[in-house]
Amino acid sequence: MRRYLVWAVIFVLSAGLFPIGRVLSAYDIYLITVEGGSAYKMEALGFPPAHSGLTSKILLASAKEAIKKNCRSAIFRFDFDYLFTGMSLELDEQDACIAKNMPFVKSVMKIGKLEPAAVRSVAEVVGASQLYEIKDQKGNFVNGKDILVGVIDSGIDYRHQDLGNGMYGPGAKVIGGTNFVEPKDPPLDDEAMGHGTSVAGIIASDNTKAPGIASGAKMMSYRVFSNKNPEVREDVVVAAIQAAAKDGCKIINISLSKPGGSSSELSASAYAAEQATKAGISVVGSAGDFGSFCDGVEGGTVGGPSVSPNSICVGSSDTRPVCKVKIEGSSRNVFGMMSVPLISFSNPQSIELVDGGYGSEEEFSKTNVLGKYVLIKRGPEVGEAIPFFQKLLNAKKRGAVGAIVWNHSLGEVFQMFVGFNSITGEPIRNEELVPSCFIGNSDGLFLQKLVSGQEARVSIAEENIDTIARMTAIGPTSDLIFKPDVCAPGIGVPAPVSTNSADGNTSKYTQNFSGTSASAGIVSGAVALIKQINPDWSPSDIRLALMNTSKLLINPATGEYSSMLLQGAGQINAKMAAFTPCVVSPGGLIVTKDKSKDIKLTFSGLGSDASFKVRFEVLNKLDDYVKFTGQDTVVVSGKSEATYTFTIDYSATDIPWNAECIIWFESDKAKLHVPVICWKGYSTSEKRNITSLRVTGNNIDYGGKGDKVTIEFGMAMGDRFTYKPLSYKTKTDEEAPQPRETMISGVQFDLIDGNGDTWVTIKRFENTQYGYYKFDWSGEDAEGAYSIPDGSYGLKIVISETVLEPGSAKLKTKNSSQLARDTIRIKGSKVQSPPKFFMVAQPHTPSANQKVLVDCYVTFAKDISSLSFNVSYNPDEVEILQVWPGRFLQSDGSPVESDVYLDKLNGKIKVISKRANQTGIDGHGIILRFLATFPNPSAPTIKFDDLNPYDPRGRFIPHMGFPLELEVTDAEPLLGDLNFDGIVDIEDYFIFAQSYGSRRDELHYNPLADFNSDGIIDFEDLKVLLNNLGKSE
Repeated sequence: MRRYLVWAVIFVLSAGLFPIGRVLSAYDIYLITVEGGSAYKMEALGFPPAHSGLTSKILLASAKEAIKKNCRSAIFRFDFDYLFTGMSLELDEQDACIAKNMPFVKSVMKIGKLEPAAVRSVAEVVGASQLYEIKDQKGNFVNGKDILVGVIDSGIDYRHQDLGNGMYGPGAKVIGGTNFVEPKDPPLDDEAMGHGTSVAGIIASDNTKAPGIASGAKMMSYRVFSNKNPEVREDVVVAAIQAAAKDGCKIINISLSKPGGSSSELSASAYAAEQATKAGISVVGSAGDFGSFCDGVEGGTVGGPSVSPNSICVGSSDTRPVCKVKIEGSSRNVFGMMSVPLISFSNPQSIELVDGGYGSEEEFSKTNVLGKYVLIKRGPEVGEAIPFFQKLLNAKKRGAVGAIVWNHSLGEVFQMFVGFNSITGEPIRNEELVPSCFIGNSDGLFLQKLVSGQEARVSIAEENIDTIARMTAIGPTSDLIFKPDVCAPGIGVPAPVSTNSADGNTSKYTQNFSGTSASAGIVSGAVALIKQINPDWSPSDIRLALMNTSKLLINPATGEYSSMLLQGAGQINAKMAAFTPCVVSPGGLIVTKDKSKDIKLTFSGLGSDASFKVRFEVLNKLDDYVKFTGQDTVVVSGKSEATYTFTIDYSATDIPWNAECIIWFESDKAKLHVPVICWKGYSTSEKRNITSLRVTGNNIDYGGKGDKVTIEFGMAMGDRFTYKPLSYKTKTDEEAPQPRETMISGVQFDLIDGNGDTWVTIKRFENTQYGYYKFDWSGEDAEGAYSIPDGSYGLKIVISETVLEPGSAKLKTKNSSQLARDTIRIKGSKVQSPPKFFMVAQPHTPSANQKVLVDCYVTFAKDISSLSFNVSYNPDEVEILQVWPGRFLQSDGSPVESDVYLDKLNGKIKVISKRANQTGIDGHGIILRFLATFPNPSAPTIKFDDLNPYDPRGRFIPHMGFPLELEVTDAEPLLGDLNFDGIVDIEDYFIFAQSYGSRRDELHYNPLADFNSDGIIDFEDLKVLLNNLGKSE
């Protein structure tokens, strides 16, 4: 006590030590903590509450007096005297520096802003329902009974029938709280669609149809924002955390966040959250709905109070029901999203599937769909699209028993909302609709091809495939601490919503609530159940138990585990966590190369003995890059501790991506795990789209002698804030997402010809998520057919992004692409090669200003009747001297109408040729010849553009085009070397003799032999040749 009072004297005496005259600058809000004890710490040491509270108040008053005298800009906001001693206040930058240097000041933190983040039984998903039939140590059924949860949010509408039905105070569901927005009023969430009301309902509502996870728990309401005043200052949250601690809350839920954060340099709210965990309070917070764009060199978007080391940081999973389409006679299964409202596919038998086009009445009138499933394409893309609800009404009217709707383009696989007429707004009864689901473009193309060639039968059943939610924030923290810790359902979670009508009637409504806010509420409820079963467990015990026993989610696009930077240690399982024999710390690790040896894990026993076998797993087929060394077993006895030491060997330079691993600890009592991420880092290129592209092997031989091609790439998921549901606001033009808010919804790999034209799609990924992807390709197209002709191909990656249009909630898809450097060669194909257009230059490596003769060829021509194309070049790099039409179309004697236009200004040669007779021509030949020079050494590219061959019936002929890429040197050309073998000899003399005496307009004129460019090959040119005879390069 004497030491604390001495500090108070120093505070007062220090008042005159600092200058007070200067110009004031812009104000910010700061949290200042001061040296000395806190009321909580003194109570823990045995001091009476009255003495400990008085000491904290004296320390605080003395500190405020000293700051007031030295910092003229100070405007005090909140006092903190329980978990720690400090205050929040407005200061200009100069005063903040002065305060930081005062001897009694422990820390100065700038206050930021936070924001709210925005099926089958959720309790069943997270293993909570399995605890409801169990009794605690006092003989009470487990439902969170008497566990007090503080909800720091927009308040709670305790007038709602599921949250107290108008009762407030002791004995009610909401027993108290504080309104920090309007301090004179109770902490009532009194606005429509209240965020806090939904979060509170998920934690502990009494709704029998959609009960809270811990329906027996009590709650305290701490209102820190409202719809009218949505700004959330961190010091208000700090004040709320302190109030919750003073009020005796065992759990604090904070469904507020901000992008980016550190676990070592804590923000003000994270600092307060950490102090609360040290006081024995479990703090649960949302990771944020900021998506997986990596905004920063090292850290992810996860942030807010829950990045404090011992808080539980919660991401979101998506547990909505999906449908599985099983195809009779095929090993391929198709998955899609069930529509809303959910109308089940009740018939488990295989039923015929027929193509219903776009689902129009006219198309259904031409197809017998009675008693069948119908495949319907989204759209049409051109003209007026048919709404989803109308497609299903038409299907029902024609007697179909179910519908599979497929995406018309590469993009997001989403839920169709068909319960109302989107044109009139009128509701549609379930009886008017057929069961339906929505599938991706790749699967839709596969099924369309299947039903077009034969009778196809499918069975459709609902399945539960939990995945990571699209909007959940990505870790780690900026100081590479493993966050988020866990995930929980966060899409379409049933929750109470209050309309708060003017007459004060209590709402009976429930909404589907989405975002990491909902996920945090679920985990808070689960913590209440675990706390009831294990009242002596610490916040760290509970956090680690949830992490160690969680369920790892799968990325459906790859079949591998989703990145643990998104899902944390996995989706919680409350029952497994409540009865784990021990916990392992840390619950997740980010390992850097300099800290990869002798890593220690601590096992803390919770009462029962357990012997574990150890297994190490490297994910995403990166086994060759990571080596693990450690013992095979670890034994934990009773409540003792055990240490497990291991080493990971990897090269941050060699690994193509952050190598994610799992250490499994398996026994007959439990299966625990600890995620370990070997850190490579977030490179700049990872901030958008595709990165770390690697192609291994480049030969496909259908005769069985070629390599397979292995393609690896990383998916970075798009721009910042990939998806951000405004779960607590009414969406207005001002609040609507901005154009840069996007998410990668699909990736497609195409083989292209040398001119950049797509020949075939070999692989599609839809509903992609952040992570590493790897697949082998053996020559088939995306639908599984071997229909690729011989040739050399480039590899193009098409990236489809779903973009929210500015000022609205309308989604649109835009595509971008990038090219791999690799060439893939195919041979042994039984498919006839298409026409190939390419250019041949003589010489291929010319000197600057040397004449180059370029022939444009077609090979494998089949039935070509007319041909139009452009040859494009950069006029700054290429000069065209002369142009001649080719003779291929008239090689059989047919008359040809041919026009050749040279546009030197824009760098184009335009050719239009058409045969006069009514037949096409096959074979090989020259379609254009031109003479060019290259003024400066460079690497110019000349390419075909707008290449259009047609047959006699006017049908376009698929083909391949290849550009001409030259290497130009600044060496002097060797005049007379007409065959470009590096020496002027007798062979060149014979070539020269064939064109001797010809003029420029004659057929056998060779422009390369006209050394003086006077339009005639004569004696002057012969003298040049004879002078150089015998010379070599």
